[in-house]
Amino acid sequence: KILNDRNILEKYSVQERRIKILTYLLKISPKTTSIEKLSKSYYISKTSIVNDLNYIEKKIKKYNLKLEKGKKGSKITGNEREIREALINLINMSTRLREDEKINSDRIDDETLKELTYQFKKEDIYSIEKLLSNVEKKLNYTLADSYYINILTHLLILLERIKNGVIKYDKAEMKNYEVSEQNIYSISKELGEELLKKFDVKLPGEEIYFIYQYLVSSGIGNSKDESDWEVSQLMKQIKLKVKNIIKDIIQYFYEITKIDLRKNSNLYGSLALHIKALINRLEYEIKIQNSMYEEIKKEFPYMYEVTNQIMNRIIEKYKMKKISKYEISYLTIYFQAILESRKIIKNVVIVCSSGFGTSYLLKNRIQKIFPELEVKDVLSVNDLKNNYNLNNVDLIISTIHLKNMNKPVAYVSSVLNEEDVKLLNNNFIIQDYEKNYVEIEKMKEKEIIKEINFKLDKILTKDMIKLNLEFDNKNEIFEELAELLYKNKIIKSKKKFRIEIENRELTGDTNLKNKIAIPHLKSKNILKEQIIIFRLKKEIIWDNSNSRVKVIILIVSRERKIKKEILE
Repeated sequence: KILNDRNILEKYSVQERRIKILTYLLKISPKTTSIEKLSKSYYISKTSIVNDLNYIEKKIKKYNLKLEKGKKGSKITGNEREIREALINLINMSTRLREDEKINSDRIDDETLKELTYQFKKEDIYSIEKLLSNVEKKLNYTLADSYYINILTHLLILLERIKNGVIKYDKAEMKNYEVSEQNIYSISKELGEELLKKFDVKLPGEEIYFIYQYLVSSGIGNSKDESDWEVSQLMKQIKLKVKNIIKDIIQYFYEITKIDLRKNSNLYGSLALHIKALINRLEYEIKIQNSMYEEIKKEFPYMYEVTNQIMNRIIEKYKMKKISKYEISYLTIYFQAILESRKIIKNVVIVCSSGFGTSYLLKNRIQKIFPELEVKDVLSVNDLKNNYNLNNVDLIISTIHLKNMNKPVAYVSSVLNEEDVKLLNNNFIIQDYEKNYVEIEKMKEKEIIKEINFKLDKILTKDMIKLNLEFDNKNEIFEELAELLYKNKIIKSKKKFRIEIENRELTGDTNLKNKIAIPHLKSKNILKEQIIIFRLKKEIIWDNSNSRVKVIILIVSRERKIKKEILE
């Protein structure tokens, strides 16, 4: 009987049990529960529950929360915002549930929806989805899906905690409230009134302001107001400081890539609005996750590093708070999409629910890899449902499952990896194309080599290439590099080089995860541009990810603007 009961089976997983106890304690915080009650609920000894609580105590430290134990029982205490952040993160990382349950949503991915229905009532989720649909109509744009899920989860947690009567607000924090976008604050108040009608829950002013913070900090999916981004109403709402930050980001991106972001008006506009929301998130301390972070960093290591460098310069100039790796990966999507955009020469539409930037990245990758395809449109599921005319469309390329389509559908990932390219080539694209593409790439390669060949020998000489070296770690390699640079009069001080290159490694990963690392440095200690290549006899661990490296390409430059030819 026990083995056939899925609910009991779940409790055999220690990790699952601990997450469930933690979620429960967060939901009822600052109310208490007893070890005896938890012991009976999970059919385990009191000793095991004590061990679980010790684990939870360590786990919640990163949210600045505490586990208090007393005669009345155990409880979690802390700031209301941090309690909700911990709950949202737990929901984001948990992907359990009954596979046979029939649930669906146009906006929420299956795994997240399963977890939400595990934590909250299904009818509550659907009710809030309807309310958010009305909010989007009033805003005149759709919220990008990751932010949509974030605010939906926030509202579900808010309703549960208000019903439990456990919320305490930080009065000191409330005094600093400032509303800069009155229209969005009005929409937040209207949403509060709708929640009162639907759930019989009256929201205090603090909660209305929290909703406002989430809305102004959410990225925009599609907008009806994007025909001319420079004069659109959305752009007019951007503060002067944010406009200056956007201007600097565009300038830094141009210095590195020689690509003017403003030439692609749709991407420029959506990027500007994304940065506006990002600045608000930093100000209101709203943290977001990106489930595609690892895949983005692996697929686009160069652009991730470029984005990281640009944002580090912005942080330094404007004295901003540190930007998380998830925020960097979302920005990487926009920059990569712009980098890969090119003029196209069989009609396809793209259906994607991962957000505006991701959709355009997928579009530009398809145009680059399959130049004979013309992408007619980038659609959301709602666009497709609203009787979109598919008469002139030969193929639908989608990142989500579609029902009852009378056109062929190719399912791919948001970043169009190698498997997706093979699938499209083998099943949908003209077979001769692959050969043509190889020829195009060869021609491009020859042009690049021809362009930079006259420069390369000035910064990479034969005596700076060392093969079959025996080193055990990164420190030994940096010591040898310092010696070689000093001996060849490329640096003034070995000690300073060691300090600077090690500090540089801390600011961003230089491991490309393909057994190659590219440490690089620009400094006043460096006298001229130089490349050094080391190939090792055996692979070594390069960073905290335990990813191994066999080739090290060091690039150093003196403190000056590097010429485009050298970078290329």
